[in-house]
Amino acid sequence: NSGPIQRSGGWETRLHSAREDRKNKTERTRTPMKGTFRRYLQLTFRLYRDGRTPFFAKALLWIALLYVIWPLDLIPDFIPILGQIDDLVVVIVFILLAVWLIPPRLYDEHYAAVFGRVHDR
Repeated sequence: NSGPIQRSGGWETRLHSAREDRKNKTERTRTPMKGTFRRYLQLTFRLYRDGRTPFFAKALLWIALLYVIWPLDLIPDFIPILGQIDDLVVVIVFILLAVWLIPPRLYDEHYAAVFGRVHDR
């Protein structure tokens, strides 16, 4: 008789493995989003500081910022959900319009500098 049957990995090993998998998955999902948001902020600031960026694109970024700060809204903030959503929608629209006004080559140049790769269109 060769002794007790050896199983590959007891419950302790499987539990440890499951914890490691969950930890690794959590790290993968959290870090890129956080880093991506920071990079897009960096991209926005780079484009704003570049003298080749059109004035109207810069003005739209200022309008978006002022809309967030301004006490008057299209839909008052005390109306649940809709009051906050309109702020988000207006700001996103102004930012997208500003990006649309920026020449593609200029945008791609700064995108490559910030993200280290060519922008996928």
